[in-house]
Amino acid sequence: IIVGVTNDGVSGVPGVLRWCSLGWLADIARLIDRADLDWNALLAYCERRRVSLTVFVGLLLAEELLGAPVPAAVAARARLDSRASSLAAALCRRLRAGSPAPEGWSGFGFQLALIERKRDKLKFCLGHLAPTPADLDALSIPPGAFPFYYAARPARLALKHTTRVARNIRIALLSRAHARLRSSQA
Repeated sequence: IIVGVTNDGVSGVPGVLRWCSLGWLADIARLIDRADLDWNALLAYCERRRVSLTVFVGLLLAEELLGAPVPAAVAARARLDSRASSLAAALCRRLRAGSPAPEGWSGFGFQLALIERKRDKLKFCLGHLAPTPADLDALSIPPGAFPFYYAARPARLALKHTTRVARNIRIALLSRAHARLRSSQA
């Protein structure tokens, strides 16, 4: 792992978000403060691995949220990347509001935004279509028809998330109706 960057075990695409907690950002801030980093070598390595965007987001977050002493030239270079600045600002607002890091579909979209090349974005998406143990448990497909799990996974995920969204909408509507009923009785 380099400054929060790791290969995703599912897709093998570099640059996937791994700032799941402020603790990880604190580790980055501590590393910046205590380690004698060769910033030129680090940034060159990140460019070769196509993870500069992710690293820039992590550095900007560590600097903004925790006051990490990111060298001025490195911070300026990170801020010049409009995608890094935008993503860091969005996540910074979210963390300051007490919200967790993006999860589910929004987390997937955030991770996708951190991947630099279209080819790697496609690889990341395709990697998430691979059947998981939950898919294997949900369906009983004969061994010779194993490729059908790849088609079943998106359908299973769509059903799962549609059901969750529908439940949340129903709860919100019932809460509003209950509030209106209480206010009309008052």
